[in-house]
Amino acid sequence: RAVAEERPLLLALDDAQWTDSASLRALHAALRDAPDLPLLMVLALEQLTPDTGAALLDFCRDLGRRVAGALVTLPPFTDAEIGELVALSAPWCTTPAERARLSRRLAFETGGDPLLCAALLDSLQALVTARADMLMWPPPQLTLESPLPVPVPVVLHTMLLARLAELDPADRRILGATAVAGLAVDEARVATMLQVDRAVVEAALVRLERAGFVELDGEGYRFAAALLATLVSHACLGGAERRQFA
Repeated sequence: RAVAEERPLLLALDDAQWTDSASLRALHAALRDAPDLPLLMVLALEQLTPDTGAALLDFCRDLGRRVAGALVTLPPFTDAEIGELVALSAPWCTTPAERARLSRRLAFETGGDPLLCAALLDSLQALVTARADMLMWPPPQLTLESPLPVPVPVVLHTMLLARLAELDPADRRILGATAVAGLAVDEARVATMLQVDRAVVEAALVRLERAGFVELDGEGYRFAAALLATLVSHACLGGAERRQFA
């Protein structure tokens, strides 16, 4: 209150789902009890699930009621939005054809995930030698699954490893085999690869969907982005296992 009375104050909290309950409840109370102050708080968090802590759920439920504010869910970028982002962030693409090609590549690799799109474009700003490879994708007579020619940013590796560390080791192995098998999940093939019952794979996929690694569409489970499947396969399995399962 003392600081905000002197000048407008912004509080930003990233990965709010990892914040301890006592701190979240204190911040919640501070915002609720100080509606007259020039105070703005921004929380970035993963999608709410039944496992989300009670303090954070209470905070989100109070938004727009006793606490002025809103919960904003950032959906995947559309093709048009990816095109706008490329136009702003890739000035080295000098022709409409180059921008369209890079946009298609980003859409395939990231599934429109805003963080993945931005991280890959940031990498291309620094990695001048990778730009031509991105624009030549896919190579002649090869498929869309041609390997990504851009080193994956460290921030994405770190983020993924932190999320994988929360999984049960058996679920991590199933996730790795699932990634090797392709973007669309084939439960029967994964069960055969790992020599486990299909029911074990199906139960793991329910947990992996809750953790945000796969999503369920009209035809079954699948990875939301090709880049995520590539990262998972390398993080969860050794080279020998990837060759064995491929």
